[in-house]
Amino acid sequence: MLTAIAVLLFLLALSLRWVWHDAQQRGHDPRLALTIALLCWPAGLSLWLMVRSPHQLAPPGMGSAWG
Repeated sequence: MLTAIAVLLFLLALSLRWVWHDAQQRGHDPRLALTIALLCWPAGLSLWLMVRSPHQLAPPGMGSAWG
């Protein structure tokens, strides 16, 4: 049981480090990225992936809601 908790904490730390680095590389606010990722980890990571690249989610010809 303790090993499972340690593995989950390690994965959480690793994923939060990735989110922080990814946000910095893309010019986003890292604090906002961490907030999104922490809202409901690991689903928050998926949400961050959608927020960081909204143009990939928009229907063809619709552009992006972010400008």
